[in-house]
Amino acid sequence: MWDLGDQIHRFNNTLKRDGFYLNGLYEHLVRDLQVSRDLLKKVITFRSYFPNSKLIPNDMVWKEVRYAPRKNAEELMKKLLRNKLSKK
Repeated sequence: MWDLGDQIHRFNNTLKRDGFYLNGLYEHLVRDLQVSRDLLKKVITFRSYFPNSKLIPNDMVWKEVRYAPRKNAEELMKKLLRNKLSKK
């Protein structure tokens, strides 16, 4: 799911960089990918917290975070920060 969010994130950034705005981006993605708007929002929200997929634990599965991606992403970031600080 992180990869899907990353693809959307990069696509949107490319459009912005090149001076384009795609009206109704979510609607286009929902139609073309055949997924719900809610899922897209959750995937993009989760991806926005992690610029690098290597920050996400290998044993984490989407079903653990899908109902509250923002909350779970924030908790994971706090945990990663605590681990990083404790190693110093």
